[in-house]
Amino acid sequence: MTAGCITFDEIESRTESTVALAIYARQVQAGFWAYAIGVPLLHILNTRLDDLKASLDTAFLNKLNDEQMLELSDLLKQLHSRLERIVSTQSQFKHVKKNLERIEDSAEDLESIVENIHLAVNQGFHKVVSSAISNLNVEAGESATMSH
Repeated sequence: MTAGCITFDEIESRTESTVALAIYARQVQAGFWAYAIGVPLLHILNTRLDDLKASLDTAFLNKLNDEQMLELSDLLKQLHSRLERIVSTQSQFKHVKKNLERIEDSAEDLESIVENIHLAVNQGFHKVVSSAISNLNVEAGESATMSH
């Protein structure tokens, strides 16, 4: 074997080392992006979602008419859909997973709010509840009323 020749085993060994190093470099890069960019952005998103959920209380919703509530419901459905896509992202990083779990919880909360809005504007639901209340024969100081 001359000094300029290389064996197949040496090529194979160097290739394996290069591939392993490339995989490691990709993991380091992914970790950097996850912690430098992903975690702060997900944290901001979670903070904004918490603020949004807090603002969607009963007092706020009672100020809206049925049309406004349905419009809000449509916007919340769109947001829920986008959050579900974010949540479907898989990550091996603990802090990213933790933030994704919080986003998933918020998505579920928004879904519940959308359902409550649809029940609030559904006159058939109001009739069923009113009928059920009147059939209870419960004496109360005031009559029960439904509001949205």
